[in-house]
Amino acid sequence: MRKEEKTELGFIKIHNDVIGTIASLAACEIEGVARTGEKAAKNIFDLIKKKHKKGVKVESLNENDVKLTIDIVVKYGTNIPHMAARVQENVRKNVEKMTGLALSEVNLNIQGVAFPDKESLETIYKTESKQEVKR
Repeated sequence: MRKEEKTELGFIKIHNDVIGTIASLAACEIEGVARTGEKAAKNIFDLIKKKHKKGVKVESLNENDVKLTIDIVVKYGTNIPHMAARVQENVRKNVEKMTGLALSEVNLNIQGVAFPDKESLETIYKTESKQEVKR
């Protein structure tokens, strides 16, 4: 499918915001991704307001070929190369499946590391301390 296609009933146009939202959601499905862009969706209301697509740049190279650049914040402790390869594949698969567009590139910019909240850190340290005592 092309970004804009004429059918016998009229035109179908896929807006860049739709492609960006699909890409952002697909990236966030992968373990190790904390969020895309600076402000990721915190709840369903953010998704409705289309805040989730931020951090995704969509470039149309021609009528049916698209290049994506996604800004990602990873969770602390994530193996970045492994996670990045999984993100690229999941984004490509979902965008192509949902839109019919071909992706020539899925570029990732790792923008930061999200650290665990205070409660998670306390749990990690308590677990590590108990394991050290058992040794």
